Amino acid sequence: MTTAFKLALGGGGPNIHTVSFSGGKLDVIVTVEAARSSWLVPHPTAQGVFFATGELDGGVVRAVLFDETGKAEVVGQQSSAGMHPTHLAVSNDGTELFVANVSEYQRNYMFFNH
Repeated sequence: MTTAFKLALGGGGPNIHTVSFSGGKLDVIVTVEAARSSWLVPHPTAQGVFFATGELDGGVVRAVLFDETGKAEVVGQQSSAGMHPTHLAVSNDGTELFVANVSEYQRNYMFFNH
């Protein structure tokens, strides 16, 4: 029996793709519009919730919800308080999100309630 893995893939394009990888084959499950999501990081306690950068001139951070089938939906978006956010890190308790905006060499953090 071959194990199937679900992966979320971002990048410099217009979408985040959810794919299934099994037996050396990669199949796209679903695509959600989320431009230039170059960094994805899971929320440590909220199952299925990921944060994604929006590496744009008016930088954004998105909250993306994935269900058990791999279907994804952008459920929130907020300014990254800088240009071209490229890296994210979430605190262990999930209440703080740290953002690195590469074009301005800034580090910002945001607080989340869930």
